[in-house]
Amino acid sequence: MQFNKKIGRLLLQILAVFFTVLLLFAFSLAWYWKPTIAQAIRKNIELATNNLYSVEFKDLHINFLTGNFSVDSLRLKPNVLVYKKLNQTNQAPLYLFSIIIKKLEIKNTHPIQYYFNKKLYINKLNLEKPIITVYYNELRANRNKPTENKYQNPYELIKNTMISLNVKDIIFKNTTLCIQIDSATNKNRQFVFLSNFYVKNLMIDAASQTNHHPFYADDIGLSIRDFSFTNKDSSYNFKIEECTASSASKSFSVYNLAISPRFPEQNFCDKYGYQKTRYDFTFKSLILKNFDFEGFIYHQVFRSELLEINKMKSNINLNKKFKINPFRERKFPQQIPFDLTLPLTINKIKVMNSEINYSELLQQNDLRWNISFNKLEGEIDNFTNEKKEINQNKLLKIDFDFLLNNEAKTNLSLGLFYADHKRSFYCNGEMGAYNLAKLNAILKPLTKIEIANCKLKKLQIKLKGDEMGVNANISMKYKNLRVKVLAVDSRDNQLKHQKMYSFLANVMVLSNDNPSVYGKFVQPQFYLARKPQQGFFNLIWKSILKGCKESIGYSEKIELEMKQKSKNYKGLPRGSQ
Repeated sequence: MQFNKKIGRLLLQILAVFFTVLLLFAFSLAWYWKPTIAQAIRKNIELATNNLYSVEFKDLHINFLTGNFSVDSLRLKPNVLVYKKLNQTNQAPLYLFSIIIKKLEIKNTHPIQYYFNKKLYINKLNLEKPIITVYYNELRANRNKPTENKYQNPYELIKNTMISLNVKDIIFKNTTLCIQIDSATNKNRQFVFLSNFYVKNLMIDAASQTNHHPFYADDIGLSIRDFSFTNKDSSYNFKIEECTASSASKSFSVYNLAISPRFPEQNFCDKYGYQKTRYDFTFKSLILKNFDFEGFIYHQVFRSELLEINKMKSNINLNKKFKINPFRERKFPQQIPFDLTLPLTINKIKVMNSEINYSELLQQNDLRWNISFNKLEGEIDNFTNEKKEINQNKLLKIDFDFLLNNEAKTNLSLGLFYADHKRSFYCNGEMGAYNLAKLNAILKPLTKIEIANCKLKKLQIKLKGDEMGVNANISMKYKNLRVKVLAVDSRDNQLKHQKMYSFLANVMVLSNDNPSVYGKFVQPQFYLARKPQQGFFNLIWKSILKGCKESIGYSEKIELEMKQKSKNYKGLPRGSQ
């Protein structure tokens, strides 16, 4: 028993001496290798990047026993002179980085494996409060020359110092991202705070050059919260509650986006001096699915299979008291994608549970009309500005179902043709049973007519046109039409009921039913020329309105004749002319 105790104490002493020697050896290694490793880090960064980047840090902490390393106050700086030389020969990368890190922690490495096999494995890489500045060379991107630099392939950066690099987890804590875009006119800076940014299983080796996950990792993800900015002309504020992205799921999501005008409706056009449509949008979510992250980062091409828009609410207003901008081009919807500078293709846009409210303030008498498209559901196919996509499919197709003014079931289908200098299109639509008296808020200011009674059975529209005008075919079935003709009373600028006009209209002019009691069905077919500076949707609306008026017998010619005959009647109230 006494012997066993002596053996136990001896073993404890041996272990204590062993661990002490091991610690002293590790400390000596760290003390001896620390300057060498520090110098090697600086040299390898410069070597791997052809002197494009250099690295500085305050202190280096090494623990050979645990394989843990840490670096204090690390800074990665780009060499501007080297970048300029590369830019002259079209070899400069599109992106340049500047990184400041308060503390970099590397956990559970295998330095012996790296020393003998040149394979570096890191279990976890923590970056505390990094400040990352990304410089995007817009002028370089716009040269339209093939990229011949080697910085898109990370293996080229490490192959002279190691065979492979594998990092299981990279975690960025409380990251500040600054994006600076250098263009021909200015330098635009935007700061973004990343609440979460991670990289899962980063693997860089010779094989990963041709067979790899996006960005050489199983997943790269980020989360941005409470982000806001103002557009270029300072007319709108953009606010995002949260934005997330994941390369593994190929998804990019935006939640609770609000686009708000910075000026009230009555003053919005003052800044421009012309008519300017005012928008106010909110989106519950915008989700891009099967998004091409690599194409966007490396080639500045925006491609996605699907964009889901959920619970969009928009309030759109046009103040017609201002004059039309004579220099503004009125674009058709198929021209909208070409306003974007980067190549863009979204195969399908799906709109769900949405609402659009539109109103106009008219030039005369401060009259306003409103219309709403509620419970909007639909799809937009082939939204693109890329030539190769247009060569395969020249049709931009839009299909929507909605409730007009939250009541009338309506379907609208638009087809707009790309690569057509005439901007050809078609528009087909159908509206179901509806009490047309509920449209008086629109009809009264626009047509000076108030519907006293009319039950619409079905309205069908078929339009085919281009930038010159529209061929229209309107089918409107209704019963028991009665109207009140209105006119602005000059004494108070209010719309007043004109009894004489109304009597003439209901008895002598208008068709009370279509088809009539005798079976006659009026189905207007006509051509409506597009006026200079007339917008696309205004052209559609005017075509439908003209067809409906002709369906009830209230054509422009009859309207003028009726007004002329009414002058022969006495006792016409003031303001009826």
